[in-house]
Amino acid sequence: MLPENLENLKQRGAKLARDFAAKSLEKRMAEVADEVAESEVIRQIFLLENRIKVGFDNVEKQLHEKKTLRAWGRDIVTAFIAGLGVILAVGLLFNGYVRFAAINATAEKAVGIDLETPQRNAAPLRK
Repeated sequence: MLPENLENLKQRGAKLARDFAAKSLEKRMAEVADEVAESEVIRQIFLLENRIKVGFDNVEKQLHEKKTLRAWGRDIVTAFIAGLGVILAVGLLFNGYVRFAAINATAEKAVGIDLETPQRNAAPLRK
């Protein structure tokens, strides 16, 4: 064969080898990318599972704390204090209303307004 043909064949062979290597490398890179993505998803699922387990452990711990007499006592005392607070607030409102009514009655008597006796029938303004 002619040296030009040999050189041309060598160039075509080198190009084919490069193309084959690029395609093989591209295929392998896609497989590696899939494996990395899959392992990342698995890692995220594992972390999520651990966080869920910790949350359930906290809920279980709080439920077990509620089963003790001390926890029930704390809830009962809190409810009792809240009830006393409501009773006190209503009592203060009622007491304030009674005192306000007494002050009003005293002021009305001082000014001369007497709501106990009926007023005289006044003549109508227009005839």
